[in-house]
Amino acid sequence: MSDTLHPIRERIDSGASLEAGIDRILLLAGQQILVFAGSLGPAWNQISRVSVLRRFCLETRRGRIRFLLHDPRPAYGECPRLLALLRQFSHLMEVHETPYQAKAVYDAFVITDHRHYVHRFHVSRGLGVLGINDPAGAQALSDRFEAMWLESDQAVSATTLGL
Repeated sequence: MSDTLHPIRERIDSGASLEAGIDRILLLAGQQILVFAGSLGPAWNQISRVSVLRRFCLETRRGRIRFLLHDPRPAYGECPRLLALLRQFSHLMEVHETPYQAKAVYDAFVITDHRHYVHRFHVSRGLGVLGINDPAGAQALSDRFEAMWLESDQAVSATTLGL
């Protein structure tokens, strides 16, 4: 399930390596995917990424994909494939909007299975870190995600009225 038994931490220094890191950890996901970002860009609409998410949904019965976004509205125009996946797997996927007080948080991260993560230090830069098989590194990000999630509201509904 992971690349190695020992934690791996790799520096991310570009947008391309950031997206490659996200794709890498999505492939490692077996039970949970947590995404915290300002909004979802076009990379979340790529056929390859949506296919990985679809396979995750088909292979897990108890798995969850949760998106926590400052602004979910761009997903309507930029991510029709992802929204179609949300409609198909609404029992596994949720999209929430951060509360007002959390909108000043400017980093972003994706965590899978509380072990693997990509942490972008600031949304306007491509700098960050990739952690593989690093539950200690993932824990602080997971805790932040859960705290914001508890204060958030559902943003995108899988019903026809919501989409």
